[in-house]
Amino acid sequence: MVPYADLGIGAGVINAISMSEVDDPIRTKAVASAIRVMLVSMIIVSSLGLLGMTFFSWSEVLSLENSGLGRLDTVTALVIVIFAATIPMGIGQRVLLALLMNPIAIVVNSLGPILSLLGTAVIVGMGLSPELLVFPPVVGGLISSFVSLWIATKRIRFRWLTVFQYRKFHLPGLLSQGMWYLMISVVSAFAFQWGRIVLASRGTLDQVATYSIAMQFYAPLWSFFIAAGTSLWPIFARNRSRNESNSALLLRMVLYFAGAGLVCIIGLMLFGPWLAGVISHSAVEASAMIFLGCGLLIIVQSVQLVLGVSLTSPRDLRFQALWGIPMAASVIGATWLFVPALGAITPFLAAGVGVLLFQVFPNVFRVRANSRSVRETTANPELETVA
Repeated sequence: MVPYADLGIGAGVINAISMSEVDDPIRTKAVASAIRVMLVSMIIVSSLGLLGMTFFSWSEVLSLENSGLGRLDTVTALVIVIFAATIPMGIGQRVLLALLMNPIAIVVNSLGPILSLLGTAVIVGMGLSPELLVFPPVVGGLISSFVSLWIATKRIRFRWLTVFQYRKFHLPGLLSQGMWYLMISVVSAFAFQWGRIVLASRGTLDQVATYSIAMQFYAPLWSFFIAAGTSLWPIFARNRSRNESNSALLLRMVLYFAGAGLVCIIGLMLFGPWLAGVISHSAVEASAMIFLGCGLLIIVQSVQLVLGVSLTSPRDLRFQALWGIPMAASVIGATWLFVPALGAITPFLAAGVGVLLFQVFPNVFRVRANSRSVRETTANPELETVA
């Protein structure tokens, strides 16, 4: 629920704010429009949570009706309601990113895990009911989102009354951009998560364990790439709005990110097998090959990440979303076919090849077409800029 509850509308907000100047009313229109949509999402998610106390039981849905946790329905409903409250507040992170305040956004975002850890320690230390352990993560996320939103709205001088002034403060096209971005997110997540499922059904327990260990290295490494890559989004968007070419910056960033990915491969192959043995107490033997596959995927994805954040106009988001469909199909199909022969490395290799063929290559051609369009428009200012 967390990545998709905002319906991807943050993409349009980042674009709108990145391409506007200080005190441009489009900033207020973008944030007000986004919050309206997110409030609707909040109401729907909250209602779903509360229905688990009336029309059905969350205990039965979670298969925990015999767990002895008598307040599970109420606790689950409250957790969902608290999470729902963070949905409209999540726009703060997007605004900070668009304002090139990503370091502040990262620091504020870290409040969530810190508060979650403190809350968990208090609950365990005081010997409170284990049902309460579900609250620290969502409450920490709520506080973190509130702080981000407060900083962001102060920065753009946002007035909350504008949320209720639809006619005056409405930005058309925001939701349509969000739908394409949402499609990209959903398709990518579906493709990459499928590897674990296929491996569990067509592989062995040892292969699943090896893959899981490798993922413990992949996930934190990839999170650093995402944080760095998304910070480029507003820069590319601003250059595009000024009809300036992104080619030089894009090439430089692709080389930097690919180089960082190469460093990851070397580090993973050198230290991965040893660290995997330490983490699993020698219960899992992970060879250098599984970490080679993991590192290759990071390189391909890092290149795609840079290309992707440079292609965020409405037409470019649609382009990426449509190419995401064959990417997902190829990843799922290849994983299903080759798991029996290749084992735990298959999901990494299948994802890497799928991303390379159906995202990196098409996006390279798209970037070249956009660059050619910018050059033609610069040479002939009377031509209409192609979004």
